[in-house]
Amino acid sequence: MIISQASVGIGIDLGTQGARVLAVDGVGNVISRAQESWPLQLNDSDFREQDPSTWWLAITRCVRQIARELPMGGNVTVTVAATSGTLVLADRNLKPVRPAIMWNDKRARLESDELNSRRSAGIKLGTSWFRPTFTLPKALWVMKNEPEKYLQARFILSAGDWVLGRLRAGNPITDYTNALKSGADLDTLAWPDGLSEIGVDPTHLPEIVAPGTPIGQILSSVAEDWGLPLDTQVFAGMTDASAAQVASGAVEMGSWVSTIGTGLSIKGTSEQKIEDSKSQVYSHKHWNRGWIPSATSHCGADAIGVRFAGQEMGKLTKDARELKTSNMLVLPLATVGEFFPFHAPAARGFELGTSTGPGDLFRGYLEGVAFIERLALEKLDNLGASVTGPQVTMGGGAHNSLWMELRASVLGRSVLKAKETSSAFGAALIALAGGPEEISRVARLLVSYDYEVAPQKEESEMYQDRFEQFLDELRSRGYLSEEIA
Repeated sequence: MIISQASVGIGIDLGTQGARVLAVDGVGNVISRAQESWPLQLNDSDFREQDPSTWWLAITRCVRQIARELPMGGNVTVTVAATSGTLVLADRNLKPVRPAIMWNDKRARLESDELNSRRSAGIKLGTSWFRPTFTLPKALWVMKNEPEKYLQARFILSAGDWVLGRLRAGNPITDYTNALKSGADLDTLAWPDGLSEIGVDPTHLPEIVAPGTPIGQILSSVAEDWGLPLDTQVFAGMTDASAAQVASGAVEMGSWVSTIGTGLSIKGTSEQKIEDSKSQVYSHKHWNRGWIPSATSHCGADAIGVRFAGQEMGKLTKDARELKTSNMLVLPLATVGEFFPFHAPAARGFELGTSTGPGDLFRGYLEGVAFIERLALEKLDNLGASVTGPQVTMGGGAHNSLWMELRASVLGRSVLKAKETSSAFGAALIALAGGPEEISRVARLLVSYDYEVAPQKEESEMYQDRFEQFLDELRSRGYLSEEIA
């Protein structure tokens, strides 16, 4: 398939903190972009909820803005990348019956354990071990704790499913990457029989299709409201981290990408499915062939944003750069509980040492995320995943040059920054591809890179000692077992 330069792909990225929309032409140039944010829920509770109407209004304003800059003529296509594991329960008109339960909400611990016990007993429930942050355990939590709300729901959806459902006629659809956390069997690409045994009606779940599948024309009412052509075509999307992988160009077997956003997401491409019994690592079905091993840590920019709220990041970075290493040893975890790269549901973040100032502590947080990233890659290697080439990086963390440099030295591998570091760009490429079988080729053609940072020998040796201290502290708290490290 040859993409016309006049073609335009619109990628909608629905994240934890806001919405971002990009319009990309057929040679990979960003024509226009827009974004809006909303406040994060900051407390020590397991509960994390948002109102989906906030998402829709933000997306609408963003698309209206970029629509004014689209060229005349040419094909326009659109898709959505959104948080993985977020639950939206909606009625037959796709009106949410309660606030969305976000991906990083951990209330469904008992429901997750129940699902894993049933799965161990031989009941067919998906192809992955469940975690409290998955969509299906959250649906069970609502079923048990808010039965009247559950009965009002006609559809059990992810965030991306819900947005796409409002763009086109017919019942909602989902894709392989979003379906995994709702309990889909990705070996058969169907909803398993065991769902009925736990009280979930499979007809309340969306049809499963491959990411990038054409799913219809945009509703005329939405096209007119957003200022898009009436013949705009809608395509199935992916989770935000999967779309970020497409945007990174890490689509070859053995290549990996880290996305530092609210958390730390790591994805790669593998011929084989990579998983473990504690659900620390799970494998999405690849859009074309093979599997996408995936894992997410709750350590990331969220902890930095909470700890340094209101402070100037540029000044903190400048001060941190003057130090060889931080005097602080930090586990940058803003919420309670971690599941990857170690399994510790009661884990809490920590700051150890005596800081010389905000820049010192800030560097400690940057190093802490880098230590988690290294531990994650070592975990994946231990599970049999092939990790080759430079570590491609995306997300907000890729914009900080100091962070890039110290990560390369901690990892002992080059870190490569993609020019466009958003899931919205990946979603736009998916929309441009025109079908699942073309996604990888389009990514190889249109993704470009800003720069590559190589590890420094002296710093790598220094960070080896600090990394060992970090692991020792995790072990002393019971967060990390000897077998994992």
